[in-house]
Amino acid sequence: MAFQRMKKDPSIIITHADKGDITTVSDRKWCDIKINKMLDDREIYKHLKTNPTVSTTKDVNKLINNFLETKMITKQACFKLKYLDSTTRRRYGLSKLYKVNIPLRPIPFFTDSPTYGLP
Repeated sequence: MAFQRMKKDPSIIITHADKGDITTVSDRKWCDIKINKMLDDREIYKHLKTNPTVSTTKDVNKLINNFLETKMITKQACFKLKYLDSTTRRRYGLSKLYKVNIPLRPIPFFTDSPTYGLP
């Protein structure tokens, strides 16, 4: 009962830990601060001037159209593979409970990327 209420609370994030079969409950503000601090590290992450997802989406859709024109795939497969949303991928972090200061392991969502459905 209490767990169900916690799942609905937008200020709480419930995920698995980085290692082990452990469920973690974290404050969303704490996680946002950790993720933003990690992304601000210029030695690891590079800030891009433009969103590469837009051009990747166009390239993937052009490739899929070529496959359809050459009858390598069906119309049904074409509609399944085409990607319409060119937003930047999202990510979240898994807590590394076994390390000092509990850093987060970044996990990108690939299910919302333009190349997700491609073999």
